[in-house]
Amino acid sequence: MKGGRFFADFGRLPHWHDEALPFVDRPPSIERMFGGETQAEGAQVTWLAPTDQYISFKAGIFNVIGADPNEQLRNEGFPGYRSFSELTFLAHPSTYFDLSDTLNLEVGSSFFTVPRDGQRYLYGLDATLRHQPGTSELYQGLVLGSEWYWNNERFANVDPVTGAPLPGNERFHRNGGYAYLETFFGRRYSVGLRGDYAVDLSGESSRQITSSVFATWFPSEFQRLRFQFDQINEEHGQNDQRFTLQWTAFLGSHSHGFTTR
Repeated sequence: MKGGRFFADFGRLPHWHDEALPFVDRPPSIERMFGGETQAEGAQVTWLAPTDQYISFKAGIFNVIGADPNEQLRNEGFPGYRSFSELTFLAHPSTYFDLSDTLNLEVGSSFFTVPRDGQRYLYGLDATLRHQPGTSELYQGLVLGSEWYWNNERFANVDPVTGAPLPGNERFHRNGGYAYLETFFGRRYSVGLRGDYAVDLSGESSRQITSSVFATWFPSEFQRLRFQFDQINEEHGQNDQRFTLQWTAFLGSHSHGFTTR
């Protein structure tokens, strides 16, 4: 059990720190669904089933989930108390399978809701397939991962100051997600592909489809260089291309444990 301010465990990548992601940036679908990382203030409990099959269940209760919603809540002068129906309730079961000596599959589902007047229901499914041969000098395996989200939320107009959607009587059903493949070579190199489908949660969907290729090199255990190219196709805007070169320095030990093995 844990409580305080932390990243709520929704899905697979939404609660990872930026530097731990397999790519340069957070997928746009996650940015639009959650408003950044799943930053939250509340409490969460994790239960590991006493079975041979790995089964984990997490449940939590929070003020809100998402970096942008948390910042908005504090900017509005949050008094430190919300009614029970205004809180966000989360459930996240997951399981893991060894398909062979070198192949494994992790599957999870997630759900959170704000029960007041059925303000919001967000559903998610995630799957991660890993191949880890461990015997090849060049090919070191691959990771194939995907998440998809379904959002059912009630909105009215937008805040005249921040432009953020406000809860109201108009309901929008939106979905989005991403998939990626990363292949590892040696112990210092990897290349990958990512596709992302993102929409606005209210008003016109403003669909954005992003196709990405990325390459990673670890010059040493303390630094990482990553290059990424994005082709961004906007439904109601101008298409764009983006090149990013990222350098990351690591100080001290930090791990997300089982999920990033």
